[in-house]
Amino acid sequence: MRLIALLTLAGGLALFVLGIRQAADGLRRLAGDAMRRVIGQLTNNRVMGLFVGVVATLVFQSSTATTLLLVGFARAQLMSLHQAMGILLGADIGTTITVQLVSFHVTDYALGLVALGVALSLFKNSPRVRSLGQVVLGFGLVFYSMTLLVGATGELRSSSVFRALIGSLQENPLLGLVAAAVFTALVASSAATLGVVLALAQAGAIDLEGALPMVLGANIGTTSTALLAAAGGGPTAKRVATAHVLFKVAGVLVVLPFLHPFATLMRHTAEAPIHQIANAHTLFNCGVGLAFLPLTRLGAWLLYRIHRETPEERPFAPRFLDARALREPALAYAAAKQEVLRMADIVIGMLRMAMAPFFLKDERAIEMLEHEDDKLDLLNKEIKFYLAKVTQVEAAPGTSWQELHLVAVVTHLEFIGDVINKNLMELAAKFQRKALCFSTEGQQEIHDLHAKVLENLELAIQALRHDDAEAARKVLRHETKIGEIEKELTQSHLRRLHAHTLETFETSSIHLELLTSLRWINHYTAQIVAPLSQVPPAAALG
Repeated sequence: MRLIALLTLAGGLALFVLGIRQAADGLRRLAGDAMRRVIGQLTNNRVMGLFVGVVATLVFQSSTATTLLLVGFARAQLMSLHQAMGILLGADIGTTITVQLVSFHVTDYALGLVALGVALSLFKNSPRVRSLGQVVLGFGLVFYSMTLLVGATGELRSSSVFRALIGSLQENPLLGLVAAAVFTALVASSAATLGVVLALAQAGAIDLEGALPMVLGANIGTTSTALLAAAGGGPTAKRVATAHVLFKVAGVLVVLPFLHPFATLMRHTAEAPIHQIANAHTLFNCGVGLAFLPLTRLGAWLLYRIHRETPEERPFAPRFLDARALREPALAYAAAKQEVLRMADIVIGMLRMAMAPFFLKDERAIEMLEHEDDKLDLLNKEIKFYLAKVTQVEAAPGTSWQELHLVAVVTHLEFIGDVINKNLMELAAKFQRKALCFSTEGQQEIHDLHAKVLENLELAIQALRHDDAEAARKVLRHETKIGEIEKELTQSHLRRLHAHTLETFETSSIHLELLTSLRWINHYTAQIVAPLSQVPPAAALG
């Protein structure tokens, strides 16, 4: 019987974890993409960040998923570190809602929810209904697993070994805290650990004083997901993960000496121990969130000194294409977009440097731009390969538009890089080899056109970064205007040529090809944001 009880306990725990993941997958398909946009856009202050963190965790049901997003946004400078810290505090509060749901006696309806979830999942022609069915099925499994956990715990209470184990955990709070932290790290779910604790309490195997250290341990153990997500992710990722650890550990250190008063307070919140434990978990995380929210700027200052920026010593490689995000299409597209924006920054740097070989006679610039173009080639290949992997996962409705747009953006960025490296730098090599000089008027015209094309490219990347439809339309208007300017400058050059200006005659072919190349760069710039100017429904990159 005890062997069967142990198997039931293990099976119930596995069913609990499976149910949480099923519900999370369904919620992410229903609202994950919208939630990702909210995280990127509605974090202008700490209070809003806290609220967004609560909602995000309800949607993603995973601190790892939230951390991946925060790391990507922070590294792309779409939010400051102190804003990311506010979202983390809110995420910790969001985790308590699932535990509160589990604490209520809904096990009688668990199998009904399973049946309803399966029925809704059969709607093949409606992805949203199918996703809703997955959510219902997931919570049905969670509630049914509680029945198994409570039953198995009741059976094991007759075991002297089990009683001795639980007794030692209750008598030694520090041991209970460490055991819960380790168990949470192993199963990568604080909800699963707290589900077991609630089952023990409901079966009468553990009291409130024995459960509280385990609640605190589960809160520390859940930081392991953030640490794993940050492994090898650079200083920004480590700052976010370290912030998560510091919040939890500091909160535990404050509460641990006052376990008995804390237990007395919790007894006044509810009659049943299972609700008292859930309330303790909620109060702890709400207290940590409210206590540390005003200190996020100070915390960010400290973390920047703990994890300092270091020169990139490793070979150039993609920075944001995290394989762990591939399981969640919304997260994967967010990661891919960060890499695309990194590629765009390289292209902007190349265009800024493109005139140096002509105006400053800088021979090193040609070699440097060729090296930068090699980086673009690598990112072009890796981003497209990564996006191809995303399509192998069932995505939320509307996400296929994101893939097509990102692939198009990468292609056009690659085209701009090729124009700079192949067209402009071949002209530059010829220009330097023949020791040519532009006329004063001609050089000023090229300088002005280059500045306008660069400004339009920078505006396009800002529109891409923030999904700004108005900025995208402005880029398209600028493309037309710059095209007209290029024609006027061509006519101006031809007039100087007819006037037999020596410098104009010697540099004529290079001058005209330069103008044409800048026009092509401007054309590809407009293509980057053309889809954004129309803003397809249910589609966004941010």
